This record gives sequence, C-alpha cells and structure tokens, in this order.
Amino acid sequence: MQSQDVDKISRAGEKTAELVQAGIVVGNNNGQGGIRYKFNGLNALKPDMITEATRNARASADRFAADSGSQVGSIRSANQGVFSISAAGSASDSGGGIDAGEGSGGNADASIMKTVRVVATVDYYLVR
Repeated sequence: MQSQDVDKISRAGEKTAELVQAGIVVGNNNGQGGIRYKFNGLNALKPDMITEATRNARASADRFAADSGSQVGSIRSANQGVFSISAAGSASDSGGGIDAGEGSGGNADASIMKTVRVVATVDYYLVR
C-alpha cells in the first residue's frame, strides 16, 4: 500500500510496533516488514541546490586564489555532480562520502527524515 499522507503512515507504523511488541508478526508477501519512506521532491529542489553549490564553489575558489596571491578568472569547466538522498543523521549526511543516488545511504527508506546533497565540481582559471 502507498500513501502521500506521511503523518498517517507514521501513526500506523507506531501501531505496528505495538503489534510486534505483542508478538504478532507483521510483514508483506515477501516476508519483509516495515515502512519505507520515499522522497520524490528532488526535481523541485535541484535548481536552488545547484545555485547554492555553485555559490559555495566560487567562495572556495576565492579563498584559494587569495591564499595564492591570484584572482579567480572564468569557469574552465563545471559538473553538476551526483544528488544523493540519505537518512538524516547517517554517516553520508556528515559529508563523509557520496551516495550512488536516490534512496541510498544508510537505510534511507526507513527514515522519515532525509538529507539531500549535491556535489558540484567547478574548475576556475586563476589569474595573477
């Protein structure tokens, strides 16, 4: 069963936990139980995330340039990178790695709270 009503599903999950504590086995036809939370709003976030990633890349380039006595020139190349969705608070949420894509990173589907990341690579020319 699927639903867009996350609060309702969360409440149902709490009731399911009570059943399990009472010794009642809960699962689907594959013998796998639990609720999976899928995030499907990535397309709405992408433009703002790319803007912020590009802004952060420029700020980093400015710091590197200042340390080397240079100035940041034009963009040499840019890559949007990979968007990842992970469970909030997971190891991949701390910036320790890049996930392969939606639903990866720890047990993202089991977590109602998600972290969405993008890694963008921007190469600038440095000029003296």
